[in-house]
Amino acid sequence: MEFPAHIVFSCLLVCQPAIFVDSKRDGTGAAHGRKGFRMKRAELDRRIANGETLDDIVPALMDDGADITSYDDLKRFAIEKIESDELYLAEHVLKACLDVADYYGYDYSMGTLEKPTAIDGVEDLIDYVED
Repeated sequence: MEFPAHIVFSCLLVCQPAIFVDSKRDGTGAAHGRKGFRMKRAELDRRIANGETLDDIVPALMDDGADITSYDDLKRFAIEKIESDELYLAEHVLKACLDVADYYGYDYSMGTLEKPTAIDGVEDLIDYVED
């Protein structure tokens, strides 16, 4: 059975980013977050009250499977997409990088269906924790 080219291309745009993300992990969790391991809102509030910064909290959220990525990883992802001639996805990610931040919220498996959004401060982390 042969699929139309536009369906195959769309699938590649959405599915290939998940391969990149999984290659950055040990392969034991889901490519875009593991269920049941998310930080609770109370813990985030406690860490903020204790004076922890974005650089202190984000790695723990990333280890928990939150869809957060670093500027450097996002840029490396765009470079990989350029090298594999997936220019539309590379342009999509690079446009988001114009809003310079150390960290971005982005689910790589979504491809161009989701825009990476800059995480500017600890208050932006509320979306990445459970209530």
